[in-house]
Amino acid sequence: MIIHTCAADESDDSGLSQNTPYLHEAQEMALFYTGELRPPDSLTQQISRELSLLRETWQDSIPGVKTTFWTPWWRTGRIELRVDDTVFASIMNGQNEAWNDLCDRLNLSYRQIYSDFRDNCIGVASSEPLHPCRMADLFAELPFVNYIGPGEKGWIPCPLIVRFDDGGTSKYFVSVFCLIETHFTNYYFIVDSAAAHLIGEFTECPPNQDSLYAHYLENFDVLEAMYDSIEQSRLGWVDTARYHLRALHRWSMNKPGRDKPSE
Repeated sequence: MIIHTCAADESDDSGLSQNTPYLHEAQEMALFYTGELRPPDSLTQQISRELSLLRETWQDSIPGVKTTFWTPWWRTGRIELRVDDTVFASIMNGQNEAWNDLCDRLNLSYRQIYSDFRDNCIGVASSEPLHPCRMADLFAELPFVNYIGPGEKGWIPCPLIVRFDDGGTSKYFVSVFCLIETHFTNYYFIVDSAAAHLIGEFTECPPNQDSLYAHYLENFDVLEAMYDSIEQSRLGWVDTARYHLRALHRWSMNKPGRDKPSE
């Protein structure tokens, strides 16, 4: 296997280091919420502090806060490409100027991917956290690129954690699945500069109804009535939690094979 690596720029005056708590996770969250090519340093540092407060305060009583932020399908700094037959050899030989310029600019490595279904496939990887959809946008400008997909496929884990900024207030939602599809609990936190505050908790399915899942076909009418009752009693912030949790699902709508993915 031949891996081509472009020269790296070792300088870094961001103030971030490998000792920054939850560094990689904070960078991924910053990419996801800004949509920028690179994670803003100030936001990365802020998220790092918030995650530290959230987990140090609540990890014993709500273990779900320890879950790692995860995005489906598109993985940070990884994409796969397919190029025209006429340029594949020149790329792999390091002789395609347009390709080299882009890889040098982003400090990317690349290698051939062998596939029984597609020819001329190349895997592209970054040594730093880069937004994969922004990477795809840049490569889509090269006229000889005819396919762009995720370099590593992921999916939504259990539980989920999301963050959003509400007028300068950092809010976190953690969704803990106790029984897949029918029973999960949303926790709502506000994290300020000094503490992480638990504001609310909402269980979508009462624990004593767990047995319904195994027999949901036989108990469909009961299940529907139970959901109706839950929906009527939910707190206002639950809809906001659902919206931001589902943003992870919307990310996955960038399906593999699109020529030019967008958020």
